[in-house]
Amino acid sequence: MRILLLAFALPLLAWGQIAQANELTCKNGGSAIVENYRHALSLLQSGQRLSIDDEHQVIHELEVAVANQCRQAALVLVEIRINQAAALPSTESQHVRDEFDDKIYLLLVEANKIGEGQFELGNFYLTEGSRYYAPQKGLRILRAAAKSGDQKSIELLVNIYENGILGVKLNKREAQFWKGKLKQ
Repeated sequence: MRILLLAFALPLLAWGQIAQANELTCKNGGSAIVENYRHALSLLQSGQRLSIDDEHQVIHELEVAVANQCRQAALVLVEIRINQAAALPSTESQHVRDEFDDKIYLLLVEANKIGEGQFELGNFYLTEGSRYYAPQKGLRILRAAAKSGDQKSIELLVNIYENGILGVKLNKREAQFWKGKLKQ
């Protein structure tokens, strides 16, 4: 089933994640892998509607980049998969939704292996309705990211503890602790 043309999903991407295209590096593979990855990003950033062939090519090039541990490739592909899952019709089966969860989870684990995506992985575990919903695990990952200075993680922890959301009890003391770690 065809779910979504990438041109519709990509304006929602966090472009800050891929804006550093000149700094792209891959742990494995050679310069051809990096060039294909750059090509995929340039197609995404063009803002043009992609043909079905171009869309398949972009996803393939991103999957190859993920396999070769290219910086940010997994996070870009996660954004695409999240947008595709969000575009599923409400009548779609839980099985299909679980398949998207599985793909997203595996990509986040790959990103985490190369030191990226802790915020995204922690947040994913906090997503109610996901088969991977595990609030304590999500909080543990967010705390680790926050301790290393990740501001998005710190902001989310403040919000969680201040408001008692995402299955976590209100904890003003913990909220104050993380608020003190925010950069002004």
